[in-house]
Amino acid sequence: MPGTNSQSFSQMSVQHLPGPECRQMQKLLVQNLEAAAFQLLTTDSNVHIKQWQTGELRLARIQFSSRSCLSVSCDTNISLLLWPTSPFEQQLTQPFWINDRTPLELGASHEQQWLCVAVDSQRLETSDIALLNRAFQQQWQQGENLRFQFLLQSLFAEPIMELSNSSADCYQQLFFHGVWHSLQSARQQDSVSDNSQHPRIQKVRLLLQQHLTEDIDINWLAEHCDVSVKTLYNLFNREMGITPSVFIRGIKLQAAHDDICSDPSQNVTHIATRYGFTNLSRFASYYRERFGESPSDTLRSSRSKLA
Repeated sequence: MPGTNSQSFSQMSVQHLPGPECRQMQKLLVQNLEAAAFQLLTTDSNVHIKQWQTGELRLARIQFSSRSCLSVSCDTNISLLLWPTSPFEQQLTQPFWINDRTPLELGASHEQQWLCVAVDSQRLETSDIALLNRAFQQQWQQGENLRFQFLLQSLFAEPIMELSNSSADCYQQLFFHGVWHSLQSARQQDSVSDNSQHPRIQKVRLLLQQHLTEDIDINWLAEHCDVSVKTLYNLFNREMGITPSVFIRGIKLQAAHDDICSDPSQNVTHIATRYGFTNLSRFASYYRERFGESPSDTLRSSRSKLA
């Protein structure tokens, strides 16, 4: 079973994923879903794009013969699934989604290739790119990605002959069903995590709300809930499928998010440290995993609403 390779994101106005340092940023635009939807706006002999169409899916394989950096953006109403892969990597990086509101800058290593699927955003079950990325992340982390992974690999296999309309339609339906299944799983997990009514879970939530800015210890929580630490861990595992530490972090992240939205005059560092996140890089990574954007993206959006 393939492993996961979690990504760390920096606090920038566009998404930045780890990659090599580059002297020049190449620009890739995904525009209309007709012929040649993927357009490289800058000339670079080290970047090679092959694109084709399967049903409503616009596909592209982007290969890099040397270290490169690309800025990727989409036109309105287009969503892009991007999957960086490499023949030398033992672990498979999870795919991620972008749209016209979430441009991205990504570094590509020598001999790496990107597998891209561009679709009409209206064909997806949601316009929430953060939810889509969280859904795919959960699948990859939980090892539930095999079927969709095989589908992507099949889509990008070199075709011996042109697919019939019925075969193309089958691939298209499998793709959108896979996206729908991922979204349903994420929504169910979010519902369980947010709505557990167990009395001790409710008590933990109340204690956390009362001591949000304090450094909360698991032993302290267990003591105030009149249970052992082991019992508390078992309770969270049974009721929510997570550890108490992950629950605490989620509550604090939500509080930080609410502060950023309600008072954009503050800075991200001040808010993060208020809730005990002293490692700002890790805070940004956790924040993006939960909300699908960096803290500075949220701050910028909040400020623009007040302008």
